[in-house]
Amino acid sequence: MSPPPRFTIRQLVLAVVVGLVVGVSVFEVTGITGPDLYMGFCYPTIRSGFDPLTGLPHGVTLYCPTIPNQPKPPSTIVVPMSPEFAARRALPVPIGLLLGGGSVLLLASLKNSRRQRRGSDRSSSAAGRGERPAKPQVPEAVEAWLASHGHTLAFHEADGFVWADLLDLGGRMIWPRYGRGRTVTEAAERVPQRFADEQ
Repeated sequence: MSPPPRFTIRQLVLAVVVGLVVGVSVFEVTGITGPDLYMGFCYPTIRSGFDPLTGLPHGVTLYCPTIPNQPKPPSTIVVPMSPEFAARRALPVPIGLLLGGGSVLLLASLKNSRRQRRGSDRSSSAAGRGERPAKPQVPEAVEAWLASHGHTLAFHEADGFVWADLLDLGGRMIWPRYGRGRTVTEAAERVPQRFADEQ
């Protein structure tokens, strides 16, 4: 099995959504321009503004149809943006995407690290008091599977379920919430089942 991702699918989707919202919002705010001014029979096909991918300014593109009783063929005219706006740059959407999405992933990373540290502190506290942590009742078949793959499990309760976190033999987190059940046994049994399903 390939190494698991550092972030959950839910966290990655949230990062993309927030990044897009931030990117589009910042681009709209920094890309405000004045109205396009033009006269005659021509009408705009592309209004002046800023490129959402690069933030560079562009003028208005006008299409001028054939005027009745005149032989002049249709034409397209590009009118440069006014100097007041042409000297500016809008913040492109990809930059906002990176800022918004990166912020979400940074917070998720801090949350995951805090959760791991809290679990380590609890283990250290129990060891300092000379206590032996109570060993969850893991089925023998699951223990054999864990031993053959070099893994171990840690359990916690959340959202009304018991969750099994997949750890390496050194106690480092490999994949949080890898198994779920109403009891420790159910959560543990779900781990090798999920591993087999993902092969």
